[in-house]
Amino acid sequence: MNAGIVTRITQRRIRSLHPHLLGLPRGTVLTPCLTDPGAHRGRLREIGFPEPLDAGQVLLPAVVGPRSGFNADGAERVHRDRPKEFVCRLAWGRWIERHGTDQREIRGVRPWNYERFPRTPIPPPHVELRVAPLAGRRLAVVADSTGTAGDPQLLHAVNLMLELFGTCDLLGGDAPPAEGMQATRLNWELHPAEGLPEVPSPLRPVVGPLPLKDRRVAEYRIARVGELSPDVVAVGRGGFRGYAVFGFADRGRLVLENLYRGNETLVTDRRWDDLSRLGKGELQGDGVGGQRIAHSRGWEARLRDVVGS
Repeated sequence: MNAGIVTRITQRRIRSLHPHLLGLPRGTVLTPCLTDPGAHRGRLREIGFPEPLDAGQVLLPAVVGPRSGFNADGAERVHRDRPKEFVCRLAWGRWIERHGTDQREIRGVRPWNYERFPRTPIPPPHVELRVAPLAGRRLAVVADSTGTAGDPQLLHAVNLMLELFGTCDLLGGDAPPAEGMQATRLNWELHPAEGLPEVPSPLRPVVGPLPLKDRRVAEYRIARVGELSPDVVAVGRGGFRGYAVFGFADRGRLVLENLYRGNETLVTDRRWDDLSRLGKGELQGDGVGGQRIAHSRGWEARLRDVVGS
């Protein structure tokens, strides 16, 4: 085994790190790592890394299972002991419109109100993976999460690596230093906003795999934002897949849409350089600032008012 590696774990999931660290001094700092990325090229492509790997690349891994799903999206605590609440989201469906004695069937997207138990969001851990050189200039993929044996965040990071790769090396000490390396963040791709209000080509692979009704809603939302003439569109990669940010340089606005989940649109005047560095938990929270427009009746009008035209 390479110098610096304390142990190698090759299970699908572990409940505790202690059985794997027998004899290790208490309080030793550990860093999860994949030291043989060449043996996992297919999986690395699947979670969002390009080929070839390059030192300094940073990525929130794509969702491939429950652990990476929690890492990227967090979870919700459902309160079944509380009264149900009404929530609203945009949905594709059909309904009957009546005009006097005439009636006709309409198909399209409209707000849909429904009842559910209240939910409290659990923020995602948002552990990113970073490509870093080890001894001998050999590249490794390192989880940006260090800790000691009893640290829940470290346990999560190890289980994330096990879900992604089936193996995880634990390095003794902090992660390999990033000094002298320029970070290349891979969570977003920027494209000119060409083809709007139709779905632009960079977003077609994102909405294409969705079930038909969900795809219709995503296309509808893209079209409504596209009618406001954005300049650029940023497409989420890896664990940000499903997110799209539309930029309006002349109005100093960014419009964030989660095309896979959520029931609101975020409009903010933050700079793109700032927004692109935020984790998904930060994007979902109030700290990002701006206005959140619920996908309820009047969504389009409020969006036009806030963004401007």
